[in-house]
Amino acid sequence: MTTGRHARRTLAVLVVGVLALGVPGAIAQSGKAATAAPAKPGTATGTLTVGTTPVALTHAYVGGPIDGGNYIIELTDQALPEASLAAELKFGGGQGLLRSGKAQGLMLYVDAKGFVITVIPFAGEYRGNKMLGSVGPLASFKVAAGQVTGAGKLTAEDTNQSWSYQAQFTAPVRLVK
Repeated sequence: MTTGRHARRTLAVLVVGVLALGVPGAIAQSGKAATAAPAKPGTATGTLTVGTTPVALTHAYVGGPIDGGNYIIELTDQALPEASLAAELKFGGGQGLLRSGKAQGLMLYVDAKGFVITVIPFAGEYRGNKMLGSVGPLASFKVAAGQVTGAGKLTAEDTNQSWSYQAQFTAPVRLVK
């Protein structure tokens, strides 16, 4: 990564972090405040865009907690078979339906406070090969009563990889290993 790109990405992460901390007026002035998470568990609203191709994110799945309280969140364009969810949400080697192209979407590996450790798009030509690490906090994230709600976004400028997403989600937590 060049110094200029690194500086832009660092600045973008800092800006997202400041907005997530709720600097007075910052979210209202940006006009890009995160909307409330969908009310129905297992749903997502949002879009993953790879190049110029949008993928509607409509379903949400959460596995965890693993590694001391981290969660795997999958936002997909379709319902995933119940029988495949344990393998799909597995840390380190999961995401079989996303990797094979049977579903499209996004995988987020998030800590208990909502910090995105890793985010990976799975759409079009990007099937797990354009991941980002240490992205920063989601705009909102809450774990309560066995359910996770959250919202986040990255622009193409943030990813520096010709993909972006914005989404809100609500899903029950599934215990996975």
